[in-house]
This record gives sequence, structure tokens and C-alpha cells, in this order.
Amino acid sequence: MDIKPYRLKLAKVSSNKQRLLDALFSYLPQTGIKDEFIRALQETISLHINVDASFNLDAVAEGSLKSFLNRMPETFLAVVLGTPPREGKILIELDSALAGFFVERLLGSSADTFPPPRPLSEVELGVLQYLILQMLEHIYRLCGATEKVHFIFERFVFKPDDIKNIVNEDEFVFQLTIGVSLAASNGFVRLLFPSLLIEKMYLDITRERVRDAELMYQWGKLDEFKHIKFPLWAEGGKTTIMTHDLKNLEDGDVIVLEETGLKLDEFGLSGRAVLRAGDGRHGGLISELSADTQFIHCKIIDVKKGEDII
Repeated sequence: MDIKPYRLKLAKVSSNKQRLLDALFSYLPQTGIKDEFIRALQETISLHINVDASFNLDAVAEGSLKSFLNRMPETFLAVVLGTPPREGKILIELDSALAGFFVERLLGSSADTFPPPRPLSEVELGVLQYLILQMLEHIYRLCGATEKVHFIFERFVFKPDDIKNIVNEDEFVFQLTIGVSLAASNGFVRLLFPSLLIEKMYLDITRERVRDAELMYQWGKLDEFKHIKFPLWAEGGKTTIMTHDLKNLEDGDVIVLEETGLKLDEFGLSGRAVLRAGDGRHGGLISELSADTQFIHCKIIDVKKGEDII
């Protein structure tokens, strides 16, 4: 029996494209297809249309926006999302049957199967927009400030020319196809990420990695100086005085602190102070203070950055 070698014909992926794709998944650690993002979608869908939902990343493709638009029908349904604090838009193409299912369930239907694909009326688009806004609000509540980017609903688009007015058709984009399972039916959504937005994400990630590497280096250097002792003191507050006032200070004068996190009452000393080392310029440790008859106890709760801190 003759055996012929089989040569795989795999498309070449440039290092730049791979770098951008890595940035996309690194920049959105809890968004896209996992963790809090998915939980927010599932909980919103369960609350408003009373069905269980599951999501799966089916495919990742890349190319010019024009190449994707050429494969789209003349009319479709897509959502434009803003991405503050980044400048850029994310486009989400919705399976029209999936969108119709959302609308019908929100309006009281108990059907478990998707309706035939059809354009939505203005009223139905308003109903769908309500569900999308509920999803985005729930995502924000779950993810909050931990996310590097947030999503803002801007508008629906229905034709390729509508998208060309938002993103240059020659711009390189990534397309993520997400499979959606609801009740007894399956649909999809397609997410388009312009490369210019991903480039900005990559720059942010690079800065973070450089900063983290520098901090780890500085932390490791401390082991070389573990035999050195240094003073540790607590900053209880601060005020501002003029030079001539400082010159005229005498024993017994009282200085009132304009800013302080401490208080003294019948229960003793309590509040917050900043623990500092050396001259204190390089930040400190924010601490909760409590006192007994012998000692003042400082419980570290946060870090306060100072000068020359990355």
C-alpha cells in the first residue's frame, strides 16, 4: 500500500496579528466569554426571559473590515458599543432569529424555539435595546472598577454602509463568533474588534507588564539589604505654616493639624495614620490605629504611593 505524506496547508499568522490577538484576550480578563461577564449575561437572560443560556467561543477570524462586510447580507442587525475610557467601537452582529426570540419572550411569549428571521419594528428594537441595557448594567455591577474597559450602548445598525461610517472598511479587525444556546434553540453573535482599539489595549498591557517587572525587581533587591535598620514612623496629620511662624515657635505653642484621620475621645486614640520609612517621600502604609494602656496598634489596610513610585 502506497503511503503519501500529507502536507498541512495552514494559513500563516503574522507575529503582529498574534500579538494583537493576545492583547485582546489579555486586556479583557473577565470579559468576552468567561467569568463575571458570562455570569452577568446568564443572570440577566434568566431574570428577564426565564430561560437558561450558555455560550461558547466557536471561531476566531481576522481580516479587513471590508472582507467581513462583503460576506454579510444586505440587511442585518448589529449593535455599536462604545468602550470608555478607550476611543473605539465594538460591533456585535446579532442572529436575527435570536433577537426575535429575545423580543417575543420579553413581550410574554412562552415559546422555546426561535421564530423565523425577520426585521424588527421600531417598538421591538426598543424592547431589545432595553434587554441590552440591562445586560450592560449587570456587567458593570458585577465587574465594576476591576475592568479596564466598559461598554456603552450607542445604536443599532442595519447595513454595511452604516458600519463604514463608524470604522474604516480597510481597517484590520478580529471577529469572534460566539455560539448561544437558549432553551431548545441555538444562535450566534459575532463580535468585531478593530485593530486600532486592540493596539491601544496592547500598549496598556505592555506598560502594566513593565511596571510589574520593575516592582518585582525592586522587591527582590530588598533581600540584599535585609541587615539594614531604618526608622518607621507614623504620620498622624499635616498642616501648612509660614516660614516666619516656624522661626517663632516656642516651647508650649500648639499647632492645629488641618488634615488628620485620627480622633481622641473617651475610648482613647483611634482612626487612620500613614506609616512611613526614612524621610517618607516614597509613600507609606495606610493603617487603622487602636490603642490600649500600653501600645498603639497599627493594622495595615492599604498602600499610599509617594514620589518616584511607578
